[in-house]
Amino acid sequence: MKIFRTVLFLCTAAFFLQAGEDSLFGIKFGYLGPGTVKVAGTAFGTDASSVYGAFFDYRVAERLYMNFYIDRQNIAAFDYSEPLLDFGGGFKAVMHLKESAVMLRPGIAFGYGMIPEIDLGGYTAESTSYFIIKPSLEVVVPFGSENAVVGEVGFISAPAGGNVDYSVTLDPTLIMRLGIIF
Repeated sequence: MKIFRTVLFLCTAAFFLQAGEDSLFGIKFGYLGPGTVKVAGTAFGTDASSVYGAFFDYRVAERLYMNFYIDRQNIAAFDYSEPLLDFGGGFKAVMHLKESAVMLRPGIAFGYGMIPEIDLGGYTAESTSYFIIKPSLEVVVPFGSENAVVGEVGFISAPAGGNVDYSVTLDPTLIMRLGIIF
């Protein structure tokens, strides 16, 4: 039910936030690869899971967009799975492929992430927060007059995080997503 509400929210936001000539709005869904979470210096492997979110990009120069995003990832290990909600911003460059409407958009984003509770191998911690870094490469393929399909390959990492009891970090973890730009 939580996933349904989130998808409904993102689709409703897409309808009401119609992008202008200098802005883009979209949603992306995909795959979060297996990774490593470190709690108080002890490493735990995480399982592959899902990631989805929404973004708003505003053109600040001919070949540069400022990006704002909100994403939700499931951090899963053992029988434990908790949502990592993160939001932030960054920049995306724009490179057009020769004689094509297809664009490559390399980017970097920085954000703030939160997990309500962590319970891994005897380490239990209440709410934790994180500094998020997300380098990525998008391929944008326009269709119709104002829409496009977007594919993304990137990484998410949290080099700093935790709470007053534990330091919690996330090593760089693969993200692959597909989405649509409205």
